[in-house]
Amino acid sequence: MRFTGTAGELVLPFEDQISDGTRERQFARTPFACTFRSGWFKFNFATVHIYFGKASRTSAEYARRVAEIDKVAQFTAKRARKDKEQAHILVGDFNIEDFEGETFDALDKHGFKVFRNKLGSNLEQNSFYDQISFMPDPDRVVLADKEEDKDPHGVFNPFLAVFREEDFDIYDYRIVELTENRKAAELEEIAELEIKVERTDLAESTLKKARSALNTARGNIVELDAMLADPALRKAYYLNDWRTFQISDHFPLFVELKVDFTEDYLENFEPGEPED
Repeated sequence: MRFTGTAGELVLPFEDQISDGTRERQFARTPFACTFRSGWFKFNFATVHIYFGKASRTSAEYARRVAEIDKVAQFTAKRARKDKEQAHILVGDFNIEDFEGETFDALDKHGFKVFRNKLGSNLEQNSFYDQISFMPDPDRVVLADKEEDKDPHGVFNPFLAVFREEDFDIYDYRIVELTENRKAAELEEIAELEIKVERTDLAESTLKKARSALNTARGNIVELDAMLADPALRKAYYLNDWRTFQISDHFPLFVELKVDFTEDYLENFEPGEPED
């Protein structure tokens, strides 16, 4: 595969910017696009990280998430329909929960199709935040043939190979060190806050915040001491948090596409008259 010379950000024209009724805005995180070629397959590859906001589907933040998906799909689809040379693939973290809600509809209504995986891409593999989507083009976007029981698309779980559950004992000392460092930082903060809450020259609102922070820090010490004393708590932290910081809490997706269209190309030529 080789880069074919185009790379840049996707920036919406002013008239197409995302509106919340009070102002117009660009994407929270600017999408990027590049062009590549692999064999006969030419494609424009754009990646997104859509704004999440809040989980509540009635919130303004959720509406903004849907609007971002809608706008990037609309913008890319418009380009794709004019482009007769390249396939258009749109990938990334769309923050789509499932294939039934508004977030997926915002992508689907502009003509984008996705390679539907059986498992999600989050740690629990029950949400479908990440997607590989494409504008349908039966002459260019063609899945590779299935090999035995292996699908040509799916989700790769790296924790089947590294930072496995059975590897906890190898990394436990790292979690102990991290916990001890966090405890030391909390104790330092507690010492500062204990002095602050005794001051008589501070406003009551400031003292109230300091007392609240002090109670929180003391509660954190209790939790950290419990983790230091209990390997089961450290293992839960290892499985659910620590290892995701080493790699990610989103799993990679993959898809295998055909790139050799030699036979299709040659079939366009009619056979010549045989020579005498």
